[in-house]
Amino acid sequence: MASVTINKYLQDLAAKKPVPGGGSSAALVGALGVALIEKACNFTIGKEKFKAVEKDMRQILKKAIGARKRLVKLVELDKQAFLPVAKAYKLPRETDEQKAARKERIALALKEASRVPAEIKRICNGLLEGCDRLEKDGNQLLVGDVRCARELLKAAGKGAENFIQA
Repeated sequence: MASVTINKYLQDLAAKKPVPGGGSSAALVGALGVALIEKACNFTIGKEKFKAVEKDMRQILKKAIGARKRLVKLVELDKQAFLPVAKAYKLPRETDEQKAARKERIALALKEASRVPAEIKRICNGLLEGCDRLEKDGNQLLVGDVRCARELLKAAGKGAENFIQA
């Protein structure tokens, strides 16, 4: 993902291709939200006015940096995880035996592919508390960014949830 431009990603997303899709997009949206958390931390850390909360802000920043890096990787991993699903849908379905085998393969591929969206949701939901803390105790000039980050993380988590198979 890191080597792909935003325009190229969006073109691929809009194209008649199996990937990227919603899971990959959820990871990207989550990464955008996390980047805003990092921005808010960076505008808070090192300022005398926020000295009392600097340790906590550094912890939020550290968690956010790791989360953003992982979410960027998950953009690509989601695409890779979905390819077996797309392949399973192309299996023959002329006989009852083929239909049964295809149905089983699709279910198995979907269950396996849902691990990535489950991780996306877990990561995004895990950062919401940091948003609350930043909004309350961080640099108030960035409160709009923090609120935007929260909404992006919620959307990413909710979007990823659509691809989680039980």
